[in-house]
Amino acid sequence: MFEEWTRIDNDTEVHVCLQDGSLAIPKREFEWNLEGSAKHAVWPLRVSGCFFRRDVALMFFAQAQRLGIPITFGVSVTKYLEDSANGLGIIHTDDGRELSADIVVAADGLGTKSHSVVLGYPTRAVNTGYCDDGTATESWSTGVTPGQMAAVLPGLESWDPLLVEAIKNTPPDTIVRWKLCLRNPQPKWTSAGGRIVQVGDAAHSLLPTSANGAAMALEDSISLAECLHLGGKEGAAVATKVHQVLRYQRTALIQHCGFVNRRELHNTSMKEVTEGGNAFLFYGKWLWQHNAEKYANANFEVARQNIERGSVFKNTNLPRGHVFEDWTMESELEKEKAGIFVQELKTNGEWTLA
Repeated sequence: MFEEWTRIDNDTEVHVCLQDGSLAIPKREFEWNLEGSAKHAVWPLRVSGCFFRRDVALMFFAQAQRLGIPITFGVSVTKYLEDSANGLGIIHTDDGRELSADIVVAADGLGTKSHSVVLGYPTRAVNTGYCDDGTATESWSTGVTPGQMAAVLPGLESWDPLLVEAIKNTPPDTIVRWKLCLRNPQPKWTSAGGRIVQVGDAAHSLLPTSANGAAMALEDSISLAECLHLGGKEGAAVATKVHQVLRYQRTALIQHCGFVNRRELHNTSMKEVTEGGNAFLFYGKWLWQHNAEKYANANFEVARQNIERGSVFKNTNLPRGHVFEDWTMESELEKEKAGIFVQELKTNGEWTLA
């Protein structure tokens, strides 16, 4: 799989441009590759940071085939259930089957049907203020033509002509209509008995401007696998709850960053955005030095004990000195409507590169 990873890797730099084609900031390396930055989690490998999701998905699919893991396409889960007495998670599928396992992982995205058993009630995502005409569905097969996209983009006359031509000449059937929706940070990812656990967007939907949706889903998967390994078959139901404790604050902070980054990206005054020493769109070493497997291994037992005692576990997978605060999507949208840009999140703790 590593050989495949090196083949699909695209070695790139960061170019942040305004709509007229001019650079918003000087082009640079990704922050973890900048001279003087701390060593990232997989140093000394070079991480360029740019992949096509399709290629990554095919890479994992090929690995699953090599390991003999069966994958069924074209089937949707319509209902999640938990049988705590028998220690089972159960799913119903749209082709009429009922399947059960010790642990069921709900990795079915923003539209997951698992909330009814995890939260006790269904919940809907809310559009984030940058919405389409309201007809979007959560499907990779729902497309839009280049002409339709160009028709709704404002002020095209001020755009770089190359960008306009690129949009108009995009091959047919290659643009996906994807409505930008989000849920408030959700601290509960497991069913009452721990037999069903959410990961990825099912647990914590992220805006594209967080630039970490896929990364957080992968960290979830690595953390959950290690927690289940440490918990063993007898402790699997507790292991899912340990995983949730280790991951919630980190993912909620990344969700919050999506709003902060969006305000930066939609503000054409770079002077305002970068004043006071703010590093434009930087996260810092706390993000890319993190190893989810090692973190789960080092903290599993203490987190498990905290769960059993009903006490609070203190996470260290956040910026050093960061004081975690709960937040809501509604409050962030109000800031955007009011035109408020105050860089307060990334001054809470150390967001440094070295």
